[in-house]
Amino acid sequence: MKMKHTLLAMLVCLFASCGGSSQKTSDEITISMKTNVPVEELVKDATLIPLETTDDCLLGDLEKILESDGRLYIQDMKGTTIFVFDISGKFLYKIERRGEGPEEYLEVADFDVMDGVIYVLSRVNKRILAYDEKGKCVKIIPLNAWYDNLAVEKERVILYANRGNELMHDVVVVNHQGEVLGQYLPYQKQSSYRMRQCGSPINKMDDGEYLFTFYFSGKVASLKDEKCDYQYRFSFDVKDRIPEEEMEGMMYDVIIDQLRYKDSFKNFKGIAKDKDGNLMMVLSAFLDGKGLRDALCKVDLKNGTYKLYLLGEKIEEKCPYLSGVISVCGNKCYAYKTPYSMHRMHESLGTPIPEGLAEDDNPVIEIYTLNLD
Repeated sequence: MKMKHTLLAMLVCLFASCGGSSQKTSDEITISMKTNVPVEELVKDATLIPLETTDDCLLGDLEKILESDGRLYIQDMKGTTIFVFDISGKFLYKIERRGEGPEEYLEVADFDVMDGVIYVLSRVNKRILAYDEKGKCVKIIPLNAWYDNLAVEKERVILYANRGNELMHDVVVVNHQGEVLGQYLPYQKQSSYRMRQCGSPINKMDDGEYLFTFYFSGKVASLKDEKCDYQYRFSFDVKDRIPEEEMEGMMYDVIIDQLRYKDSFKNFKGIAKDKDGNLMMVLSAFLDGKGLRDALCKVDLKNGTYKLYLLGEKIEEKCPYLSGVISVCGNKCYAYKTPYSMHRMHESLGTPIPEGLAEDDNPVIEIYTLNLD
């Protein structure tokens, strides 16, 4: 706990950012990334949680952070294990059932949590496996195709294909027996390229609506009351882009090659909606002179305005800085820092390194409460 309080005392939320007025053409909102707004107006408070480091829980770079019922469920980029910590960072247990047995998975493509049960999407062998706290498999849901992401409810599972299966629909809803209840958002060309990076294209709102985002695209789709269609369209003032109509017929590996290291939009890493219907988005883009960068973007849909906070523009002395975000949920965004990068930052600033934090410790989780009013 002493380390947590030390880190909290060092956290000052001052960042360089961007903002402005959006330009609307029909249903599209165009966002510029060239003006600055201080990020402290966006962040209400911040919590840093050093994850306990033991021989049983050694994490690399993180892919997903999910907070549920006072626990943190974490998957790293190795894609084999889900680690569970309490909200103070104490390690509780892990799900590590990789294998070819009937109750094992080949990889963790994605996971979700409901009532303390962890649902693991095993993409390669087309099934979802549910595990309790003791690691016992309590349910298996067979699937009819490959999927990259999931969201679990009591009566159904929302699946996202990412143009990756022969059903030719990006969003498919099944029951807990694996039977298809509905399929939405057809696509023109199947792509076998597996996109693995931070963030999720499935985003659940408080009212039960789901918002879906798409790699390299500014389109956002909505699923609510069994109706699914494209709800919002965004474009960004980057120099290199591929028209939506052209991109729909391209393989992902071709798109990646065309946009590699170019001034271009990459993807939404998360999206949330407040009670007034305004959006908070996590964006990822490669920007000339800056490299791959994350941004938080707050959009007022009624007034057609926005504020975009480009992260990592400025490092404030005496504190960690918000340079990248994994996800946003409600009024919280989730990020992490490796102790190694924190050591290097404090050394470059000539400021004290947080007490008790070794370079090879597990990552430090950052949870920021956002002002969405």
